[in-house]
Amino acid sequence: MRILLIALLTLFIAFPAFAQTEAPMQASQPTKEAMEAARKRFEEAKVGARERFQAKQAELKKDVAVIRDTKKKEILDRVYDSINQLNERLTKHYLDVLDNISLILDRVTERAQKVSDSGVDVSSVTSQVDAAKTAIETARTSVVTQAGKTYEFAITTEANLRSDVGVARNKLRTDLQAVRDQVRAAMQAVRTAAVTLAQLPRPSSEMESDN
Repeated sequence: MRILLIALLTLFIAFPAFAQTEAPMQASQPTKEAMEAARKRFEEAKVGARERFQAKQAELKKDVAVIRDTKKKEILDRVYDSINQLNERLTKHYLDVLDNISLILDRVTERAQKVSDSGVDVSSVTSQVDAAKTAIETARTSVVTQAGKTYEFAITTEANLRSDVGVARNKLRTDLQAVRDQVRAAMQAVRTAAVTLAQLPRPSSEMESDN
């Protein structure tokens, strides 16, 4: 059990790197179905966002007609593209993180069942697992909603270009931070479940095998 806890806590150390972990774990059927359903919603939201992005991009080309500087026009187009690509890239990253911690929660659940079969009360772990599942689904909903968003800037005057673009960037930053907080909450919930499991008495069969 201590080995399981150490492995889990190691995975939780670096949030950005965590999603890149190629965990050789198979999902339980309920987890697999939840992951697939979230992926489907994510792809649908992403398609809708891309369609709106392309439509707004065409409008932006008309709006920048008030700008005389050709270089500034090109920069605006690139910035608009990069802002929305960043949203797509990070929401996919967050969804990957949630899939990985779902697999880890599966392992916690399996381990808790084995401990329960040995006669140990695992009700405290069960409640933490349920809370973690809820946190993961809440975070998934936030990720899918975020994936469906697009960010544009209303061009007022050439002199206000920096502030016009800044509004869109700040909105994206605020929205992504909110999603990131939800993902972190889900990670913390899974960690809590793992720690609670590790604190339970070890089954007598394991203690005998250590001797």
